[in-house]
Amino acid sequence: MGYQYLNEKMIILLLIKKILEKHNKKISVAESISAGNLQSFISSISGASNFFEGGLTAYSIIQKVNLLKINKDNAEIVNCVSEDVALEMSKGCSLLFNTDFSISTTGYAEKYKEYPPHAYISIYDKELNRSIVKKIIFKSNNRQLNQYICTEESFKYFFIYLKERYNIK
Repeated sequence: MGYQYLNEKMIILLLIKKILEKHNKKISVAESISAGNLQSFISSISGASNFFEGGLTAYSIIQKVNLLKINKDNAEIVNCVSEDVALEMSKGCSLLFNTDFSISTTGYAEKYKEYPPHAYISIYDKELNRSIVKKIIFKSNNRQLNQYICTEESFKYFFIYLKERYNIK
């Protein structure tokens, strides 16, 4: 993970910043499995307030329902870990912060009951009223490593989405 890992992530974030600023767009994040890492890395960029409205880290179903307006009945069935919950979290986050885009993460950073470590990353595009989701299966049972992998994958996924959205080569 070291210095090179952080540099790669920061390069992607700087490119995201450049795209969002060019198009006068704002982002917010709703985190569970990534445990605040998205917010931490975004806010470490100089000028983050030009494109980042804020974020939240919510672990409990109650907070996800109250703040992000996810479907409580569905969330209870899946313990807040599913593609649908990730989609609802990203849309709810965009509405809460009134942003053009949002990223959400949910999952298990380590084995939980019969479930292997995995995550769902969702991106919501308010203008298109479009959500997309990606599932990651982690190879490790190392909680911190998986949280960082989820963070890195979230930024990569969003960067790829922005490149496609704005037809950037």
